[in-house]
Amino acid sequence: MSNIAYSVIVLNERSKQRLIKHFKNIIPKDFQIVANHMIINQGNIDLLYEKYLGINVSLDVIDYYANEKNIVVGVNGFYSENKKPYIVLATHPNKNNNNLLFDSINNWKPIKRPLKISGTVSEIEFKF
Repeated sequence: MSNIAYSVIVLNERSKQRLIKHFKNIIPKDFQIVANHMIINQGNIDLLYEKYLGINVSLDVIDYYANEKNIVVGVNGFYSENKKPYIVLATHPNKNNNNLLFDSINNWKPIKRPLKISGTVSEIEFKF
């Protein structure tokens, strides 16, 4: 049995800083920055994408969504089992952030020009 929790694209530090800088005007001061990964799928990476493990890939940030609990950015450029691939940019530390299904949101706000970011295709193990 595998101990892989998720397959993800882990953002490099430069991309994380680009995201924060680009969206700094909409991140409330009391939010915690996350900006670390895009989920590809739960568990081991799908066999079709296994060849990308350890490879740096590019993503385009195309839109965002913000509410009192979360700020997320929508991305294109790599497969995700989520209908709407996204990266959690920031969350409110005192509010339950797990009950929002980003795939069901219809009012994403487009950004003027796609923002190029990148990261490494990785598998994240369960931590016991």
